[in-house]
Amino acid sequence: MSGLPDIPTLTMSRQIIENQGTWGDRAFICEGEAGSPLARMVIESTFGGDFQLILTKETNNTEIAWINVDASDETSCGYNFKYEFALHKAELSMNLKRFRCVIHPADGLLDAESTVSEEGVIKVVPGNIHTCLMLNSYLNQLIMPLF
Repeated sequence: MSGLPDIPTLTMSRQIIENQGTWGDRAFICEGEAGSPLARMVIESTFGGDFQLILTKETNNTEIAWINVDASDETSCGYNFKYEFALHKAELSMNLKRFRCVIHPADGLLDAESTVSEEGVIKVVPGNIHTCLMLNSYLNQLIMPLF
């Protein structure tokens, strides 16, 4: 077992709506393998401009987000990390900000570098869009019979 981490993957939430959380079936997921449980996976975001640490196993609940499921476990080939995390409340100011997952190898491994997932862009839908779509649908139903 080399202890070198694989490149982690990031799965973005399927729906991010203003003033709503993203827990339940709308969580984000970071996962990846490392050869050692001494490695660590963290979640970074650009909420402050440049990428900054937002969540870790130890700091798993911040004012912005939290890790609501830690399904990490040891395997025969190393250690598998899997964090499902969620926003407490999506805000329009988060639109086009980014997340990424980073696995840092265990300390002391020679020639080991951190591995980084692809970046995921947060796309926040305005909270009133559902109301607007329903209103448009209702108005179209009223107008269509007139023609």
